[in-house]
Amino acid sequence: MKVLVISCSPRPKSFSLLIAQHTIDSLMKKDVEVEIYSVRNKNHQVCGGCMACAKKHKCVLKDDMLELHEKMRAADGILMVSPVYFYDVNAQCKIIIDRSYAVQPLNGNKVGASIVTAGSVGHIGAINTISNFFMVQGIANLGFVSAYNTEQELSKCVESAKALGNKMFEAIKLLQTSESTPFSMHNHYSYGTHTF
Repeated sequence: MKVLVISCSPRPKSFSLLIAQHTIDSLMKKDVEVEIYSVRNKNHQVCGGCMACAKKHKCVLKDDMLELHEKMRAADGILMVSPVYFYDVNAQCKIIIDRSYAVQPLNGNKVGASIVTAGSVGHIGAINTISNFFMVQGIANLGFVSAYNTEQELSKCVESAKALGNKMFEAIKLLQTSESTPFSMHNHYSYGTHTF
């Protein structure tokens, strides 16, 4: 089992990753291979909307995102960890989501979950953005943990973060032992609109 943790905070001491560490510990206790991919010091260019990836099935921008795409493909589970900036995920997280169009659909019977932290408001916007990412990519969304950036909140959400790790483990185990593809989703299309 492989879980990829995508830490979107640019800070060396990330509160969101501090919470995620309890989820990570929970997974590692069950011998899940966990890799933390941090956006810090990574070169992730913004999506240019060139649509070349729709034909080539890979992004034409040559940067660190190509490595992340391979890690996303190889993972059984993805834990997206983001702080809230201006009522939504931060720019680093949004770039990852935008650029994932090049590997859509990731699917592959994967599971996903998220951890979101904020100084004040904006949790719902960030949770919805990550949930939409999972939905469009065909990844089964197992839920989220969200908290304010305070020590008091951290102490409250520890058990929820641990439980999220257990939930990811059980879901991955189910998909690996099932004869079918229990979490596999179809691509999502809206006919008659500009979206597809």
